[in-house]
Amino acid sequence: MDVAAVLKNVDLFRDVPPAGIRAIAEIAEPVSLGAGDVAVVEGGPPDALYVIRSGSCRVFKEKGGDAMSVVHIHAVDQFGASSMLDREPRSATVIAVEPTELLAFRAERLTAVLEKDAAAAAAFYRALAVSLFRRMRRTTDDLGMARLHAAERQGR
Repeated sequence: MDVAAVLKNVDLFRDVPPAGIRAIAEIAEPVSLGAGDVAVVEGGPPDALYVIRSGSCRVFKEKGGDAMSVVHIHAVDQFGASSMLDREPRSATVIAVEPTELLAFRAERLTAVLEKDAAAAAAFYRALAVSLFRRMRRTTDDLGMARLHAAERQGR
């Protein structure tokens, strides 16, 4: 498995210099999931960043005891970066939709690699910031649309 080649297709790692990619690839841990297997649980520990190598997963949020599907993620998507960054419990549950191969990057090991390579760290954290801001914009747009629809319903 050429982990470095996979990482070059993942937004968070795309601009990391080759030496940094090689060092990050060395700490990757393969994880195999069957359909329906849980990768991470909402409220669980922020122990790793995951990259989907193949297959796909669904992200769920719990609301009043019910699991609500939030998004479907596919190969070269990642999850778990925000928990790794802010060290807060997992904000969602991620479940494999089909047989799925993940690459796990344990938080302490990834942090150690990035602390040794300023260029890799700068590229990674810049990409992480862009990713988080994209999600925040999408959430803001969704919230704005939901408020508009609610206001229209109240106005009828």
